[in-house]
Amino acid sequence: EERATVCHGETYIWNGKTYSVSGDYSLTLRDVNGCDSIVTLHLTIDATRYEYYGASICEGDSYTWNVSGATYTTAGTYEYKEYHSGNATCPSVVHTLTLTTLANGENKEVYASICEGQSYEWNGQKLTTAGDYTYNLPSCNATATLHLTVNKPTTSSETVVACDSYTWNGTTYTQSGTYTFTTAASSTTGCGSIDTLYLTINKSVSKEETIVACDSYTWNGTTYTTSGD
Repeated sequence: EERATVCHGETYIWNGKTYSVSGDYSLTLRDVNGCDSIVTLHLTIDATRYEYYGASICEGDSYTWNVSGATYTTAGTYEYKEYHSGNATCPSVVHTLTLTTLANGENKEVYASICEGQSYEWNGQKLTTAGDYTYNLPSCNATATLHLTVNKPTTSSETVVACDSYTWNGTTYTQSGTYTFTTAASSTTGCGSIDTLYLTINKSVSKEETIVACDSYTWNGTTYTTSGD
């Protein structure tokens, strides 16, 4: 058995195949003596949540981000990561701040996008709906307008007919049905995806017959001369 953990949005290569979904995967390997052995990979994809923030200040002022405690005076995009306990490689949450500075009397347009199900904190107001949002700064007679876009995950579907079982995204199904698999939003997959599987499982048919024959018996193209199964 082998155990592996990778960060959300990353892949893991095992015995020449690439995996990107948590699950247990088995392979049958044959050694130099012709003996088979089954090896299993227990793969964990550490989940990451993404949080977005937008703030506006007058030029010359400062902004202290309550998430990280850091203070900024220059417009830009800043990031702060929280990590899983015991895992200093994969962040559990990635916070992103976009800071806008405005000159006296300025009206500035700000553009941002999030995925469906996420939120955008705009100058202390948590937003989940696409639209235009205005924030006034009386101290410098300025206005910042946020144009927020909410993107949906991609969707796909496939129809499969299989015998006895079918393995899809790391899970083996033995019953007909409709199954969905959701990929979370990440920095690499965008807003993720929702995949649907329409699965029909046809069961194998088995039967037995008992024959008594003299000397030999031909069955399914093979001739047998010895009693047995």
